[in-house]
Formats: sequence, structure tokens, C-alpha cells
Amino acid sequence: MIDWREEDVNRFFSYHKTITYYGDEIPKYLVLENPDGDGWMIGMFYPFIGGEYVPLEEAGDVRLIFSTLNSAKNYVDFNL
Repeated sequence: MIDWREEDVNRFFSYHKTITYYGDEIPKYLVLENPDGDGWMIGMFYPFIGGEYVPLEEAGDVRLIFSTLNSAKNYVDFNL
């Protein structure tokens, strides 16, 4: 079951894809508005750096930017 929850304005968390962090189930992915311009980006939870979301990147350190919220969510749902 796909379960996206908006926990802050334009910040959507993937409760259907989680990771265990200190005994808690944490959403593995976050979709948020691109803070540097247009579009939407995906953050992936990394427990090894203090439990932060880090932008998902393509090869060559290029951030993945999606034109719509749904296209970013679909990328998480069907490709990750």
C-alpha cells in the first residue's frame, strides 16, 4: 500500500518505504520543493550522517529534479 504523508508544507514522506533507525521506523524517502528553484526533489534518509535526508543524485553529482510532485513520488514508488 502506497502511503505518502505531508508532515510539513510541501514535504511528503514515504511511510510505505521505511528504514529502522534506533528502533524506530523512519520514512526512507522525502519529496520536497526544490529550494534552489523550480521543481521537486527527492531526499533519502542516511542514518550514517546523523539521520538526515540527503538529496538523491544522478551520476556526476547532479540532483534529480522533477517537474511535478507526482512524478517525483512515482519515481520513488516504482524505481527505488
